[in-house]
Amino acid sequence: MINEDKIVCIVEDNKPIRTLYTTILKKAGIKTVDFGLGKEALVWLESNSPAVVVTDLLLPDVAVDDISKFILKKNYDEKVVIIVVSGLTHSEYEHNYKNYGFDYFLTKPIDTNALIELINSSLNK
Repeated sequence: MINEDKIVCIVEDNKPIRTLYTTILKKAGIKTVDFGLGKEALVWLESNSPAVVVTDLLLPDVAVDDISKFILKKNYDEKVVIIVVSGLTHSEYEHNYKNYGFDYFLTKPIDTNALIELINSSLNK
């Protein structure tokens, strides 16, 4: 059973994809909050502590590694798992994602069942 206090923060500028993520996660019993812009997510992250952040690699307003740097500097009580999702294959981020502070890198189109399993395993640590 997932701890109901744990929240997954979704940052995705493509609304249909963002809606897909929130829908499948909510159906799996996972509490979510979602943002279409990185700056909106950063404002929320300033005063909230998610268990997991799922973010698109390419956001229109911030570099995705700015989000990971913010999370690492924030020094939350518990580690925040960062999952980056991208349609770009063979990118520097895909091969060096750990160097940027990301925990996982998923390539679009993602397997939604695999995303749920990854998030559930992160939430249950």
